[in-house]
Amino acid sequence: SELNTDSSDFLEFKRVERILPEGQIPAILYQISMPEYVYRRKNWLAQLKPVDDTRELEDVVEKMYESGMPLKLKALRELGSVVRLKSDSAGKSYSLSDFARLEKPSEGEYLHHSLSYRRLFLYVRINPRTKTGVVALLVINGGSGSFASKNDGEANVTDLTRPVDMGQGSLDIGGSCRIWIVKPKARNSQRNLSVKQCEGVFNQLVQTIQESAGEESDYACIAPSSSVEIAGLNFVGSEDLALAAANEAISNVARSGSGASMLLVNASYSMTNVRRHVSSSSTMPMIEMPFPPGRAHDPFSSTLPSLNWEQPIVRLFLEAYL
Repeated sequence: SELNTDSSDFLEFKRVERILPEGQIPAILYQISMPEYVYRRKNWLAQLKPVDDTRELEDVVEKMYESGMPLKLKALRELGSVVRLKSDSAGKSYSLSDFARLEKPSEGEYLHHSLSYRRLFLYVRINPRTKTGVVALLVINGGSGSFASKNDGEANVTDLTRPVDMGQGSLDIGGSCRIWIVKPKARNSQRNLSVKQCEGVFNQLVQTIQESAGEESDYACIAPSSSVEIAGLNFVGSEDLALAAANEAISNVARSGSGASMLLVNASYSMTNVRRHVSSSSTMPMIEMPFPPGRAHDPFSSTLPSLNWEQPIVRLFLEAYL
């Protein structure tokens, strides 16, 4: 059933078409914008009225999603904070008023090694002029907590989130990877890249690291046996098709019941655009990584060849991950 409102508290009220988290496509969806004080202090939901006056509001509204961020949460995200509970009472949920800020924290970690979570790495680089590029998703095998891999069944574990604590050559950084090469008219174009070549590039990079990293290097912990399985290599005609496929892949990971995951994003355009195209990213914490990660990735100081550019761009993706 449709809704209506005559409230002056709303900045915007309109019917829209969107794909909701986990790929849901609603029959009727409304977008409402309001000031922070209205959201916090007023019963704004009661200001919505069903067009069919024989129906109650609670029978019409099925779900609500927040696309904006409350100011307190935005402040915490941008400024950061270390807090503790004011009391020792245990519970399943807390409000912000239950916490006290620690001005000079002396111990503790933001993400403790006992927490169980995995990491996904999303790389997006599209040339704005030629509309060519790559979208790649790497699901990393290792993790922390219950996702940390045990060494030969021993009690000590290899924690992906603590590389500095790992011994030389003990950290497996492999995973499963899907790659979408964006080429206009991809169906009729020549394909100069194979799954074997992609896996070979990763192996070459790991070998190079092993040969150049000394015992004191931060990269000395990387295991030479690390390998990437290319689960999919597809040539698509537009970035929209590539991002839609990546969105579906991320959604599948979220629905797989494999536990909590974090999405690390390295993209050549804003996170707002990433979220717009990859709606499933709202189901997990999303961490923006600097783009470009190095001079070799800078689109203003480095160029790809006009032909056979697919191999170099896959190499850039893998280097950005490493």
